[in-house]
Amino acid sequence: MKLAVGCLILLAALAAPSAVAGGDHLVVPGTRVGPWHLGMRYFELPHLLRRERRPENLEASGCSAGIGTAAEIDHYAGLRLSWEGATFRKLYLNAIDTTRAGDHTARGLVIGRSTLADARALYPHAGVDRAYKDDLGAKVMRVSWSTGYESGYFLSLGFNARGRLVALGTWNSSC
Repeated sequence: MKLAVGCLILLAALAAPSAVAGGDHLVVPGTRVGPWHLGMRYFELPHLLRRERRPENLEASGCSAGIGTAAEIDHYAGLRLSWEGATFRKLYLNAIDTTRAGDHTARGLVIGRSTLADARALYPHAGVDRAYKDDLGAKVMRVSWSTGYESGYFLSLGFNARGRLVALGTWNSSC
């Protein structure tokens, strides 16, 4: 059953170039962005712009923690996919980041339209790290949900200097 579902996801993604180039994908924390599902086996679309390999992260710690533990990072237009696994032949998706206008969370935060004030209203207890800067934005808000001992899932919200949402990301963490 899992194989059949994986094949359907792969076929849907390959049949729809908008899976990479378009926007308006739903970001579900800890599970997916559009057709990309955390935990799915590695595959590559023809629109790949750049690949980063980090062989030192193959089976590095036994813990999965988003982009920091990725063995391979694939860059598509507005999309960054982080893969991990024991070998480069057996990678699975462990983090997804999007900067495509129109991509949105299940709670209605939309890249290009929502603001830091909107996010604070939805997640009043989440902290904003102004010192942390990467390609996801000048200010990053991380929202987490615990799923057990040393495990959980995360939503990362990146804002530009004016407080506009410019990036969304999600990943699972477990040891």
